Amino acid sequence: MIKKGLDKRVLIEAVVLSIDSPGGAPVEAERIYTAIDTLKKKYPKPAVAVVNNIGASAAFMVALHTDKIIVGKYSLVGSIGTIMTPWQLDRAIGKFDVAQRVYASGKLKAFLNPFTPVSPEVDAKAQRLVNQLGTVFLGEVKAMRGPRLKAGVDFGTGEVWPGSEAKDIGLVDGVGTLEEYVSSTWGIKSYDFGPAPDGFQFLGKAIQDAIVSSFQRATTSVPAVR
Repeated sequence: MIKKGLDKRVLIEAVVLSIDSPGGAPVEAERIYTAIDTLKKKYPKPAVAVVNNIGASAAFMVALHTDKIIVGKYSLVGSIGTIMTPWQLDRAIGKFDVAQRVYASGKLKAFLNPFTPVSPEVDAKAQRLVNQLGTVFLGEVKAMRGPRLKAGVDFGTGEVWPGSEAKDIGLVDGVGTLEEYVSSTWGIKSYDFGPAPDGFQFLGKAIQDAIVSSFQRATTSVPAVR
């Protein structure tokens, strides 16, 4: 805090992203890291990602666009790749002698409709999609981490690594907790602004709502690549 008369101004030395996520939609990760890249060009401040319990898949994709990635020794990092998990409900509804008739203008227009059998063409298309996007993700890892990556390691297996091993193979830059890193780097105390502990009493309901929401999305739209 810098004081000048009655005016109080905060001097921002760096931005630290506290990450704790197994991932999500890659386009949402792209929106986040694009904003990070844009702000870094406008405001030349260090941006650091600190992974807590887990920083995987799309969450790790975001971390790649910071200047430094710090993880705890018990953190899990990686899951580089993409996955698509459609429901296949045609057999279930078939037991009730129910079927869905689909009219589509192209042979893949009704791609991964959960109520119709999966054809070999659909199966091949789905695998080709995740392979293509997984290759793009892996290329981004290699572009952002460059020579820091250990030679001979297959980073595209989709596996996760514990913090210390992630550092050894070059996926991250250091091992430590958020509080430890902030204190040792800038000599200040870090503050956690949420979520508040009281909020966890609603966690059970939130999980139930998420499951119901996921099922509804699965039965009404094409599954997203993650």
